Amino acid sequence: MSVPRRRQPRPLPTTSTQPAAAISPWIGRFTRTERLLHWSNAIAFLALAVTGFGPHLPPVRALFNAVLARLPPLFGHPVTLIDLHLVIAMFFVAGPLVWILIGDGRALRADAQEIIHFDADDRDWLARIASPDGQTPPPPQGRFNAGQKLNALATIIAFGGFVATGVVLTFWPNSSIGAAGGVQVAGSWRHGAALLHDLLALVSVALVAGHIYLAALNPGTRHSMQGMLHGRVRRDWAREHHPKWVAAVEERLPQEW
Repeated sequence: MSVPRRRQPRPLPTTSTQPAAAISPWIGRFTRTERLLHWSNAIAFLALAVTGFGPHLPPVRALFNAVLARLPPLFGHPVTLIDLHLVIAMFFVAGPLVWILIGDGRALRADAQEIIHFDADDRDWLARIASPDGQTPPPPQGRFNAGQKLNALATIIAFGGFVATGVVLTFWPNSSIGAAGGVQVAGSWRHGAALLHDLLALVSVALVAGHIYLAALNPGTRHSMQGMLHGRVRRDWAREHHPKWVAAVEERLPQEW
């Protein structure tokens, strides 16, 4: 005979009210749509970083030019590294739109709502990070901690900046599209857009480097990569790093995953 499940709320962060034998050691964190959006965006960004900084690095520029020289002309002009950058940029923009339109919209809307919401624990978490005392434990966090929320917001803002400046730079005469389009943007606008584009790229590369370190190298947080690879993480790890989220999931769906 099974042990009846208690229904009253439990304090944070306690164990589930299920019998111990029924609790899965894993808990689902990201849906397939969330993972596909993340990886398509990440791969496109890394490719853009290589092709964007490539012209400033002679060995990289020479390698790409040797490969691109073998391709047929684009709009009647030889394919350049800038052209390749623009083509990848189209995938960078289209990728998120595709998953928003055909993917799990409810999951993405839930992500957006959580990312823009900062409660007292989030503000306290940021204050502790800014002025750590080494003794007080950090306040409990939800599925995304406050740092992840800030990183996501910065990524969204940078995405908008890349798109806006990229549209201007598409009509740069050095690109086949710009040369063939017959539409040229005023020089001051082009140079201003190029400067802002480069600044956004430098800041974004720094943010991505920190993100990769925490997700893949830092011992305390690298288990989070399992969420983006397989959609789930260990329940004990989640209770330690995201106890508010685990408590909410177990209260709502005790047998989830």
